Amino acid sequence: MQKQTQCGEADVIKRVTVRLVREEERGEFDFRLEEQHYLQSARLAGQTLRYVAELDGEWVALICFGAAALHLKGRVQWIGWTDRRRARRLGPAPVEFGLAATVGASGFGGGEFC
Repeated sequence: MQKQTQCGEADVIKRVTVRLVREEERGEFDFRLEEQHYLQSARLAGQTLRYVAELDGEWVALICFGAAALHLKGRVQWIGWTDRRRARRLGPAPVEFGLAATVGASGFGGGEFC
């Protein structure tokens, strides 16, 4: 008879790592993002960062960050930015583009944590 292993959320979280996607993993990242994200697209505009969260070496979440849209007339009017201030504020501001978490899905995340 096999003894069942029990672990809590904190034990699982300790085993999760988040890292930048390597260039050679970009194709796999884009494929999985298209497959799992509700927009079904991996097209990102501007400067972007792509991260993968791994649980014991298996991908369990994809995260994309990119620059904010530079020209949104309604936003600029509502905030009251001048062109100069808009350019200064939006240059380094990262915005989360997408998150695809598929913990437990077949072929992506495995399903067993403990």
